[in-house]
Amino acid sequence: MAGGLAIGRSSVIVQGLELLALALLAADAKGLRQRIPLLSSPDKALAAGGWVLLVAAAVALDLALPEL
Repeated sequence: MAGGLAIGRSSVIVQGLELLALALLAADAKGLRQRIPLLSSPDKALAAGGWVLLVAAAVALDLALPEL
């Protein structure tokens, strides 16, 4: 990631920010995960589906970005 930042590759920067955001959600930093209804659902299947949607959105964004 540091190499991508040094040469300014936008896709590497976005991937790093996505990884940071997912890690903060997983760690429930400042109760952020509890504020997202799908992730804080008492139904385990719904909560798992929310995580699948988040990861799928991150992958889709990575694929949509052009390699610069």
